[in-house]
Amino acid sequence: MKMLQLKYSVVLLVVLMLVTTVTAFAQESDPPPRKVVLSTNPILFIFTWYGLELEFAASQRATIGVQGTYFQMDDQTEDDDPLDLVYEDTYTVLNAFIRYYPTASFKGFFIGAKGGIYNIKHESESTKEEGTAYGLGVDIGYGWLLGETERISVSIGVGASRLFGGDLDDDDEDDVLVVIPSVRLINVGIAF
Repeated sequence: MKMLQLKYSVVLLVVLMLVTTVTAFAQESDPPPRKVVLSTNPILFIFTWYGLELEFAASQRATIGVQGTYFQMDDQTEDDDPLDLVYEDTYTVLNAFIRYYPTASFKGFFIGAKGGIYNIKHESESTKEEGTAYGLGVDIGYGWLLGETERISVSIGVGASRLFGGDLDDDDEDDVLVVIPSVRLINVGIAF
């Protein structure tokens, strides 16, 4: 019971920090020229790693948003026979995030924090399991608004999330990834 209370306390602390940060940044006077960016990473589609991100300017230098991701990781024996599956993990992710841009929202270097829910399906030769976990993580990257009207958004970056709680117990940690990378090879989007 104490472990569950600790996990909820950590989540509550992160939420309070995010709300305080957004409130502080929202008190800046000048509104940013672009309010919303909708983006995806088309290069990762080749690797069956799908993602969509919606980011809102909370102030001149801070943004908040949501991102959804779906990807699979699997391993098969060398003959690629689908019946010889060693394992297959499927991750469906929904994250909320906050980012700080020292220059201006959506432009330049950024650092951010995120938290979300991860649905994990693990299938191997002998087992088939599904569970939900929570994740907290960080991202760093760099963003550009391109064009004369700054309508095209391009960003790169990396990050990771650590999974905990939910249906994820000590036995599951041996079967699935508990540190999930987030990769922004090149996110391309539209700024409104």
